[in-house]
Amino acid sequence: MKLEHLRQSIDQLNAEIIMLLSKRMEIVIEVAKVKKEHNLPVDDPVREEEQRRLLRELARKHGLSPAVIEEMFTLFIDYTKLNMKMEMGNESRLPRN
Repeated sequence: MKLEHLRQSIDQLNAEIIMLLSKRMEIVIEVAKVKKEHNLPVDDPVREEEQRRLLRELARKHGLSPAVIEEMFTLFIDYTKLNMKMEMGNESRLPRN
């Protein structure tokens, strides 16, 4: 395979990852609305730990570093929680650009 073709494949995968993260963010905002409606807190430590466990398991299953995947998702989860808090406070969400 030629280098350019491989790079195009990586570019396509990056675009798909971004699209999936955007869809995930849309669902997070819907979760925020439900939590606000039912007066539930944004933070759910039990759910977050379960998600971390699942992410580590998936990373291992796919030959990736569990620590690196967990760190990547922690950054994104922190970003989504901030957006969720803002949504629940009726404030404008962080810009997505």
